[in-house]
Amino acid sequence: MLKKEFKLPVQTFPKNSGKTIKGQLLLLKIVDNNKDFSRFNVIISSKYDKRAVYRNRLKRAIFEAIQSNLESIASGRDILIIINPLPASQSDIPTITKELTKLILIIK
Repeated sequence: MLKKEFKLPVQTFPKNSGKTIKGQLLLLKIVDNNKDFSRFNVIISSKYDKRAVYRNRLKRAIFEAIQSNLESIASGRDILIIINPLPASQSDIPTITKELTKLILIIK
């Protein structure tokens, strides 16, 4: 589980600034912050899957992937992860977490 200090409140994220990295399944929005660590949040629309249980399971898996790669992620950034609304049959949890680790390691 990712500690609370590493979680980004979505309301504080600036709307139209920063860098955007687009993957096949994910969209990362990155803004510099004035802290010694990076903060993360995940947005999954109900268009992705109507079941909240599945969306929450996916969020937990994404935060686990971030936790395991936390040392290799550049510090001082706010990162918002947005999941593209594809049907769940096209994108499963392991595929999304693999793409996330690739995109996060590119950020440097």
